Amino acid sequence: MIPQSGAEAHVGGVTAVFKDFASVTGDRLPYFVATITALGFLLLLVAFRSLVVPLTAALMNLIAAAASFGVLVAVFQWGWGTELLGIGKEGPITSFLPVIMLSLLSLLSLLLGLSMDYQVFLVSRMHEEWVHTKDNARAVRVGLAETSRVINSAALIMICVFSAFVLSGDMEGAMAGIGLAAAVALDAFILRTALVPAAMHMLGRSNWWLPDWLEKRLPHLAVEPRQEATAADEEPVLAGRASVVHGYIRTADGDPVDGAAVTLLTKGGRRLDGVTSLADGSYIVSVPAPGTYLLAATAQSYGSRAAQVVVTDGPLVYDVELADGEVDAVN
Repeated sequence: MIPQSGAEAHVGGVTAVFKDFASVTGDRLPYFVATITALGFLLLLVAFRSLVVPLTAALMNLIAAAASFGVLVAVFQWGWGTELLGIGKEGPITSFLPVIMLSLLSLLSLLLGLSMDYQVFLVSRMHEEWVHTKDNARAVRVGLAETSRVINSAALIMICVFSAFVLSGDMEGAMAGIGLAAAVALDAFILRTALVPAAMHMLGRSNWWLPDWLEKRLPHLAVEPRQEATAADEEPVLAGRASVVHGYIRTADGDPVDGAAVTLLTKGGRRLDGVTSLADGSYIVSVPAPGTYLLAATAQSYGSRAAQVVVTDGPLVYDVELADGEVDAVN
């Protein structure tokens, strides 16, 4: 409105379009973020039958997004490292970039689905261990040890791909590339492999708590497909209370063997659990029910040994001795 004339003037051009778009985006962005967070929360709630796990994931996702936006501000508005990256002088951030970044991150999670998304990949292994042993500390330790390398390797690939956007010569492409690379780096190296395991270790059994009334109403969704029994399983595992087999992997001289692969199998050869011995040679594998199983141990520079173990209602202590070049198999 022009004062004293009563006329209404409209401003056109690229600047006005971006100004209006930034205003609309700013008003709608909270709803957009809330929708993405809510959908992720519901998915993890159904998958892991827990309230704490999806809450933790939602919080970490918001932290990763906020931190990546902070990196964008530092580089493109404050000019940190612009000369090193060769992207020109500092300036305003494109208004649609937050929506694009959140959409791409969400799309990547949906496309990778339940097999590669960092949170699902990490926690699904922890959940599997928790179901077998009901030991939260072990579940967190085993889950992190067996998935962290895959997570970090996948993150490095994505970081290299997104960082290559800087070479395109397009400012918007460089912004999206640096923002996504920063989000993936923070998410994989700090949040998922450091903060999430630490928080789950501190929360203990509360990680897997779900009210009974909610448990009855939620549909059942398995993260991993159920493994069907085959004819090779000569003796089916009987229903009963879960237990563990634990002990030490040592040499003939009594020295601990670090990094030995310990595998528990049915008598038919189906793999039930597998771990790697720690620095002191200790190991622990979960047993679904009392019965007779095969326990195999092998290590580089040492032989392999397998033996039948009979598990009753309680934990079984079984030490394994490995010798140089020895191969010992059960009849």
